[in-house]
Amino acid sequence: MINILLNKKTKTEVVLVFENKLPEEVKALKKAKLFSGKSGEIYTDLQVKRDGVIYLGLGSNKKFDNEELRNAGFKLGKALV
Repeated sequence: MINILLNKKTKTEVVLVFENKLPEEVKALKKAKLFSGKSGEIYTDLQVKRDGVIYLGLGSNKKFDNEELRNAGFKLGKALV
């Protein structure tokens, strides 16, 4: 798992997630069918006055390559604009 922190008045953490290696905090999201870690999938928990988190799916770590990362990053950038 890779974490990216952007520091301003609040922190927003981007957590990169493989669908076959979900962190414990993401398993509840999968169970609720909110986020599964598929390539380019995004789940956000952003609040105006507190720290937030963005989960970005990378698909399977067995199929992961630079192109998957580029595509997922593009989808994240597009969602943030």
